Amino acid sequence: MNIVYAVRSDSPQAPPLARLIDLPLGLDIWQVKTDHVVLRAAEEQATRLRQMGYTTEEVVETETHLATFATAEAIAAYHSAGTLEQDLRQLSESQPEIAELQEIGRSLENRPIWALRIGERRGSEHKLLFMGCHHAREWVSVEVPYLLAEHLVNSASQPPVKQWLQRGEIWVAPMVNPDGHEFSRTPETRLWRKNRRPNADGSIGVDPNRNYGYMWGTLNINTSSHVPSDPTYVGPRAFSEPETQAVRNLVARELFRGVITYHSFSQLILYPWGYTL
Repeated sequence: MNIVYAVRSDSPQAPPLARLIDLPLGLDIWQVKTDHVVLRAAEEQATRLRQMGYTTEEVVETETHLATFATAEAIAAYHSAGTLEQDLRQLSESQPEIAELQEIGRSLENRPIWALRIGERRGSEHKLLFMGCHHAREWVSVEVPYLLAEHLVNSASQPPVKQWLQRGEIWVAPMVNPDGHEFSRTPETRLWRKNRRPNADGSIGVDPNRNYGYMWGTLNINTSSHVPSDPTYVGPRAFSEPETQAVRNLVARELFRGVITYHSFSQLILYPWGYTL
Protein backbone atom coordinates (compact mmCIF):
# COMPACT_ATOMS: atom_id res chain seq x y z
CA MET A 1 0.00 0.00 0.00
CA ASN A 2 1.27 3.47 -0.89
CA ILE A 3 0.64 6.27 1.59
CA VAL A 4 1.21 10.02 1.44
CA TYR A 5 3.42 11.01 4.37
CA ALA A 6 4.64 14.23 5.94
CA VAL A 7 8.28 13.55 6.87
CA ARG A 8 10.12 15.63 9.45
CA SER A 9 13.60 15.77 10.92
CA ASP A 10 12.74 16.77 14.47
CA SER A 11 15.52 15.30 16.57
CA PRO A 12 19.11 16.56 16.61
CA GLN A 13 20.28 13.07 15.61
CA ALA A 14 18.02 12.89 12.54
CA PRO A 15 19.48 13.51 9.08
CA PRO A 16 18.61 16.84 7.45
CA LEU A 17 15.45 17.00 5.36
CA ALA A 18 17.46 18.01 2.31
CA ARG A 19 19.02 14.55 2.27
CA LEU A 20 15.67 13.03 1.31
CA ILE A 21 16.15 14.37 -2.20
CA ASP A 22 19.35 12.34 -2.59
CA LEU A 23 18.28 9.05 -1.01
CA PRO A 24 18.19 6.19 -3.56
CA LEU A 25 14.99 4.77 -2.06
CA GLY A 26 12.61 5.39 -4.95
CA LEU A 27 10.62 7.95 -2.96
CA ASP A 28 7.99 9.98 -4.81
CA ILE A 29 8.57 13.46 -3.37
CA TRP A 30 5.60 15.77 -3.85
CA GLN A 31 6.42 18.90 -1.89
CA VAL A 32 9.40 20.32 -0.02
CA LYS A 33 8.78 22.76 2.83
CA THR A 34 11.11 24.31 5.39
CA ASP A 35 10.03 21.99 8.20
CA HIS A 36 8.71 18.93 6.36
CA VAL A 37 8.58 17.04 3.09
CA VAL A 38 5.43 15.53 1.62
CA LEU A 39 6.05 12.29 -0.24
CA ARG A 40 4.42 9.08 -1.39
CA ALA A 41 6.00 5.86 -0.19
CA ALA A 42 5.30 2.21 0.47
CA GLU A 43 5.14 1.10 4.09
CA GLU A 44 8.57 -0.54 3.91
CA GLN A 45 10.08 2.71 2.60
CA ALA A 46 8.49 4.65 5.46
CA THR A 47 9.91 2.10 7.92
CA ARG A 48 13.36 2.67 6.46
CA LEU A 49 12.97 6.44 6.88
CA ARG A 50 12.04 5.98 10.55
CA GLN A 51 15.06 3.73 11.06
CA MET A 52 17.23 6.54 9.70
CA GLY A 53 15.83 8.94 12.30
CA TYR A 54 13.06 10.73 10.41
CA THR A 55 9.54 10.99 11.76
CA THR A 56 6.68 10.11 9.42
CA GLU A 57 3.09 11.24 9.72
CA GLU A 58 0.48 9.54 7.57
CA VAL A 59 -1.49 12.15 5.67
CA VAL A 60 -3.77 10.01 3.52
CA GLU A 61 -3.80 6.70 1.69
CA THR A 62 -2.94 7.24 -1.96
CA GLU A 63 -6.12 5.54 -3.14
CA THR A 64 -8.26 7.81 -0.98
CA HIS A 65 -6.41 10.86 -2.24
CA LEU A 66 -6.89 9.80 -5.85
CA ALA A 67 -10.61 9.29 -5.35
CA THR A 68 -11.01 13.01 -4.69
CA PHE A 69 -9.67 14.16 -8.06
CA ALA A 70 -9.13 11.23 -10.45
CA THR A 71 -12.80 11.13 -11.44
CA ALA A 72 -14.27 10.46 -14.86
CA GLU A 73 -15.30 14.10 -15.14
CA ALA A 74 -11.79 15.32 -14.36
CA ILE A 75 -10.23 12.89 -16.80
CA ALA A 76 -12.56 14.00 -19.59
CA ALA A 77 -11.56 17.64 -19.08
CA TYR A 78 -8.00 17.02 -20.32
CA HIS A 79 -6.67 16.01 -23.71
CA SER A 80 -6.14 12.38 -24.53
CA ALA A 81 -3.62 11.46 -27.22
CA GLY A 82 -6.50 11.19 -29.68
CA THR A 83 -8.23 14.46 -28.88
CA LEU A 84 -4.90 16.28 -28.89
CA GLU A 85 -4.20 15.06 -32.42
CA GLN A 86 -7.67 16.19 -33.51
CA ASP A 87 -7.22 19.67 -32.05
CA LEU A 88 -3.71 20.09 -33.45
CA ARG A 89 -5.01 19.09 -36.89
CA GLN A 90 -7.80 21.64 -36.63
CA LEU A 91 -5.26 24.35 -35.77
CA SER A 92 -3.03 23.46 -38.72
CA GLU A 93 -5.98 23.27 -41.13
CA SER A 94 -7.40 26.59 -39.94
CA GLN A 95 -4.19 28.46 -40.87
CA PRO A 96 -2.26 26.27 -43.35
CA GLU A 97 -0.19 29.22 -44.52
CA ILE A 98 1.52 29.50 -41.14
CA ALA A 99 0.85 26.18 -39.33
CA GLU A 100 1.99 22.69 -40.24
CA LEU A 101 1.49 19.52 -38.19
CA GLN A 102 4.38 17.05 -38.31
CA GLU A 103 4.80 13.58 -36.88
CA ILE A 104 8.26 13.68 -35.36
CA GLY A 105 8.36 10.04 -34.28
CA ARG A 106 6.47 7.11 -32.82
CA SER A 107 6.23 5.95 -29.24
CA LEU A 108 7.08 2.47 -28.00
CA GLU A 109 3.43 1.45 -28.46
CA ASN A 110 3.42 3.05 -31.93
CA ARG A 111 1.50 6.21 -31.09
CA PRO A 112 2.47 9.28 -33.14
CA ILE A 113 4.33 12.12 -31.44
CA TRP A 114 3.15 15.40 -32.92
CA ALA A 115 4.76 18.80 -33.27
CA LEU A 116 3.08 21.87 -34.71
CA ARG A 117 5.37 24.20 -36.66
CA ILE A 118 4.10 27.79 -36.61
CA GLY A 119 5.68 30.55 -38.68
CA GLU A 120 5.40 32.39 -41.99
CA ARG A 121 8.71 31.33 -43.46
CA ARG A 122 10.81 28.21 -43.37
CA GLY A 123 14.50 28.00 -42.76
CA SER A 124 14.68 30.84 -40.27
CA GLU A 125 17.57 30.82 -37.84
CA HIS A 126 15.17 31.99 -35.14
CA LYS A 127 13.46 28.84 -33.87
CA LEU A 128 12.03 27.92 -30.49
CA LEU A 129 10.67 24.59 -29.25
CA PHE A 130 8.06 24.14 -26.52
CA MET A 131 7.30 20.63 -25.23
CA GLY A 132 4.99 19.04 -22.69
CA CYS A 133 4.19 15.76 -20.97
CA HIS A 134 7.49 14.00 -20.54
CA HIS A 135 5.85 12.68 -17.38
CA ALA A 136 2.57 10.91 -17.98
CA ARG A 137 0.68 12.08 -14.91
CA GLU A 138 1.41 15.79 -15.44
CA TRP A 139 -1.64 16.43 -17.57
CA VAL A 140 -1.63 20.21 -17.36
CA SER A 141 1.81 20.12 -18.99
CA VAL A 142 -0.05 19.07 -22.15
CA GLU A 143 -2.57 21.87 -21.89
CA VAL A 144 -0.12 24.76 -21.41
CA PRO A 145 1.86 24.22 -24.65
CA TYR A 146 -1.34 23.37 -26.51
CA LEU A 147 -2.92 26.66 -25.43
CA LEU A 148 0.28 28.43 -26.49
CA ALA A 149 -0.07 26.89 -29.96
CA GLU A 150 -3.74 27.81 -30.09
CA HIS A 151 -2.99 31.41 -29.15
CA LEU A 152 -0.23 31.72 -31.74
CA VAL A 153 -2.39 30.34 -34.55
CA ASN A 154 -5.53 32.28 -33.64
CA SER A 155 -3.61 35.54 -33.14
CA ALA A 156 -1.30 35.17 -36.14
CA SER A 157 -2.58 38.37 -37.77
CA GLN A 158 -2.30 40.50 -34.64
CA PRO A 159 0.74 42.14 -33.03
CA PRO A 160 2.98 41.08 -31.44
CA VAL A 161 2.32 37.49 -32.61
CA LYS A 162 2.36 38.55 -36.25
CA GLN A 163 5.86 39.99 -35.89
CA TRP A 164 7.09 36.89 -34.09
CA LEU A 165 5.83 34.58 -36.81
CA GLN A 166 7.22 36.78 -39.56
CA ARG A 167 10.66 36.63 -38.02
CA GLY A 168 10.96 33.00 -36.98
CA GLU A 169 9.37 29.64 -36.24
CA ILE A 170 7.80 28.32 -33.06
CA TRP A 171 7.42 24.56 -32.67
CA VAL A 172 5.05 23.05 -30.11
CA ALA A 173 5.08 19.35 -29.12
CA PRO A 174 2.53 19.08 -26.29
CA MET A 175 2.73 15.31 -25.59
CA VAL A 176 6.17 13.71 -25.73
CA ASN A 177 5.05 10.63 -23.76
CA PRO A 178 1.70 9.56 -25.28
CA ASP A 179 1.86 5.94 -24.07
CA GLY A 180 2.36 6.88 -20.45
CA HIS A 181 -0.24 9.61 -20.68
CA GLU A 182 -2.87 7.21 -22.02
CA PHE A 183 -2.01 4.66 -19.33
CA SER A 184 -2.50 7.31 -16.63
CA ARG A 185 -6.06 8.08 -17.72
CA THR A 186 -7.80 5.86 -15.17
CA PRO A 187 -8.19 6.41 -11.41
CA GLU A 188 -6.17 3.25 -10.71
CA THR A 189 -3.15 4.37 -12.77
CA ARG A 190 -3.51 8.14 -12.40
CA LEU A 191 -0.05 8.63 -10.86
CA TRP A 192 1.88 6.76 -13.56
CA ARG A 193 4.97 8.78 -14.51
CA LYS A 194 7.15 6.88 -17.00
CA ASN A 195 6.70 5.53 -20.50
CA ARG A 196 5.63 1.89 -21.01
CA ARG A 197 8.95 0.14 -21.68
CA PRO A 198 9.05 -3.47 -20.36
CA ASN A 199 12.22 -3.72 -18.29
CA ALA A 200 14.45 -6.75 -17.83
CA ASP A 201 13.44 -7.15 -14.17
CA GLY A 202 9.74 -7.31 -14.98
CA SER A 203 8.98 -3.72 -14.09
CA ILE A 204 7.61 -1.21 -16.57
CA GLY A 205 8.80 2.16 -17.75
CA VAL A 206 11.67 4.56 -18.33
CA ASP A 207 11.53 8.20 -17.28
CA PRO A 208 11.89 10.02 -20.62
CA ASN A 209 13.11 13.16 -18.90
CA ARG A 210 16.11 11.20 -17.54
CA ASN A 211 16.89 9.42 -20.82
CA TYR A 212 18.56 12.20 -22.83
CA GLY A 213 22.17 11.75 -23.78
CA TYR A 214 24.18 14.63 -22.35
CA MET A 215 25.70 13.50 -19.05
CA TRP A 216 23.23 10.61 -19.01
CA GLY A 217 23.28 8.48 -15.89
CA THR A 218 25.83 10.54 -13.99
CA LEU A 219 23.53 10.90 -10.98
CA ASN A 220 22.27 7.92 -8.98
CA ILE A 221 20.03 9.62 -6.45
CA ASN A 222 16.33 9.72 -5.72
CA THR A 223 15.69 12.10 -8.61
CA SER A 224 17.68 10.04 -11.14
CA SER A 225 17.77 6.28 -10.59
CA HIS A 226 19.39 3.26 -12.22
CA VAL A 227 16.83 0.93 -10.59
CA PRO A 228 14.27 -0.04 -13.27
CA SER A 229 11.30 -0.13 -10.89
CA ASP A 230 11.93 3.41 -9.64
CA PRO A 231 9.80 6.23 -11.08
CA THR A 232 12.96 8.14 -12.07
CA TYR A 233 14.65 5.24 -13.89
CA VAL A 234 17.08 6.62 -16.49
CA GLY A 235 16.83 3.63 -18.82
CA PRO A 236 19.44 1.07 -19.90
CA ARG A 237 21.37 3.60 -21.98
CA ALA A 238 21.13 7.15 -23.28
CA PHE A 239 18.38 7.66 -25.87
CA SER A 240 17.16 4.09 -25.44
CA GLU A 241 13.56 5.24 -25.84
CA PRO A 242 11.84 6.13 -29.12
CA GLU A 243 10.22 9.14 -27.48
CA THR A 244 13.55 10.77 -26.61
CA GLN A 245 14.98 9.73 -29.97
CA ALA A 246 12.16 11.65 -31.65
CA VAL A 247 13.02 14.80 -29.71
CA ARG A 248 16.75 14.32 -30.33
CA ASN A 249 16.23 14.00 -34.07
CA LEU A 250 13.95 17.04 -34.23
CA VAL A 251 16.41 19.20 -32.32
CA ALA A 252 19.34 18.00 -34.44
CA ARG A 253 17.43 18.81 -37.62
CA GLU A 254 16.00 22.19 -36.66
CA LEU A 255 18.82 23.52 -34.43
CA PHE A 256 16.56 25.45 -32.08
CA ARG A 257 17.92 28.49 -30.34
CA GLY A 258 15.91 27.73 -27.24
CA VAL A 259 13.89 24.88 -25.75
CA ILE A 260 11.36 24.92 -22.91
CA THR A 261 9.70 21.81 -21.51
CA TYR A 262 6.66 22.15 -19.29
CA HIS A 263 6.07 20.08 -16.15
CA SER A 264 3.60 20.41 -13.30
CA PHE A 265 5.60 19.18 -10.33
CA SER A 266 7.73 20.66 -7.53
CA GLN A 267 6.99 24.34 -8.28
CA LEU A 268 10.47 24.84 -9.74
CA ILE A 269 12.11 26.51 -12.71
CA LEU A 270 15.08 24.41 -13.79
CA TYR A 271 17.76 25.54 -16.20
CA PRO A 272 21.00 23.99 -17.53
CA TRP A 273 22.84 22.16 -16.43
CA GLY A 274 20.61 19.75 -14.50
CA TYR A 275 23.35 17.25 -13.67
CA THR A 276 25.09 19.88 -11.52
CA LEU A 277 22.13 20.30 -9.14
